[in-house]
Amino acid sequence: MLIAYLVLTLLGLPFWIWLLVRIWDVSKPGAVLTFFFVVPAFYWGYRLWDDGEANIRVPFVVSMALNLLALPFAIALNSDGIEGLIYGAAYMKQKSRAAEQAKLNNPEMERWCREQNDASFDPVMGTCVEPEKSAVQARSERDNVFDRLGKHLSESGVKGEFDYSATATTEKLKAIAEIAQVTSYHFLPLSMSQQPVLILLCVSESACTLSENQAKGRGTNITIRNRNLLMFVQPQALDDVRVKALRKAFSGFTPI
Repeated sequence: MLIAYLVLTLLGLPFWIWLLVRIWDVSKPGAVLTFFFVVPAFYWGYRLWDDGEANIRVPFVVSMALNLLALPFAIALNSDGIEGLIYGAAYMKQKSRAAEQAKLNNPEMERWCREQNDASFDPVMGTCVEPEKSAVQARSERDNVFDRLGKHLSESGVKGEFDYSATATTEKLKAIAEIAQVTSYHFLPLSMSQQPVLILLCVSESACTLSENQAKGRGTNITIRNRNLLMFVQPQALDDVRVKALRKAFSGFTPI
């Protein structure tokens, strides 16, 4: 297509120059206007058609015919067409996919999903989508969430340690799709009379809200949520001074 356009343009160039020369002999301003705007060529072709001295018929007819033949190729050869000829079909397909993706992108929704729901925006579904459980677990290990939480609790005056030992309760909670990690928290010094405190890492804030509402419905635990972290405390332990300090320090922690 590009080659055909170039061939027709090159063939028409000498006839176009010839036409301008014929018009120049009659009107120098007319030739200048024709060179820049093309349209005056039709006026001079009509006016000088029967003028034997001007002899404009051959350059006019051939020049206009070749230009008309080249016009469809010029229209087809837009910027994308030229890029396709230069870089190939694979490049144009990749560019087209990138353009479609750019149309689907919604920065405001992406930010809202991330900040409000700890999720990602799916442009095809048009809604927030929770991250995969494995991705949250990997991110938790990378960001040292529980290590940072333990340090924060210690700096807040709460003395204790995390226990990652598997129990029937923790294994049951880990099996839930919305729960990424589960750990127990024990106050120091250790004693047999301690009431268990569980801290859960949810896959998202909305998942934590769901788990919190389910726990409230069962009425067996008091829940304290901090974004995508959820703490379970038994009701009989609420009066414990250490539990009160733990709840306060836990609420002041920044998980992300």
